[in-house]
Amino acid sequence: MQHGLVKFTALKAVSLGMKIPEALIERFNELTHLKSLLKILDINCVLDVGANRGQFAHELRAIGYGGDIISFEPVNREFEVLDRKSTRLNSSHTDISRMPSSA
Repeated sequence: MQHGLVKFTALKAVSLGMKIPEALIERFNELTHLKSLLKILDINCVLDVGANRGQFAHELRAIGYGGDIISFEPVNREFEVLDRKSTRLNSSHTDISRMPSSA
């Protein structure tokens, strides 16, 4: 169903003369492949080292990953944003840690 919706949307965009950015298509393919790998390899915990503001963890949740995510971020400013996002999600499957900065 989801794949059909994506195909329909892409065909509609092309029929209207719209150009779909190549980077968007590539990212879609990457996330589709990642979702398959997580399932095939039965991954139940992801370590997100250098998590920045939690973009990767957000993408993992968006593609349906339900396992644990442990995020590490050394930069204080980015960690604070990540910490607020994690608190807002209030997920028992998400943990964040501040890494000591080397600089």
